[in-house]
Amino acid sequence: MALQTRELYKLVPDFPLVIYGSSTKHVSENDERSLVTILIGIVVIPYSASYGIFVMLAVLIRLRIRQIGVASSARTIKMQRALYIMQILQ
Repeated sequence: MALQTRELYKLVPDFPLVIYGSSTKHVSENDERSLVTILIGIVVIPYSASYGIFVMLAVLIRLRIRQIGVASSARTIKMQRALYIMQILQ
């Protein structure tokens, strides 16, 4: 990868070059990690876990409110649905 960068920018061999990045093709050069592995570990798992926790807490709150006998009006239910949809779309 460093060789390709030197050729691309026409750098002399003596010039110090440090490259930070990852690829999906050169897994052996990246300590057997590809960009897909990094994305799954850093993006997909925490993202899905946070939405799972949000949904679980929303359901628990709704069950608790029903348990103590609070009745929601049609307007409140409509606003709650809009909030859930907005949270999911973010």
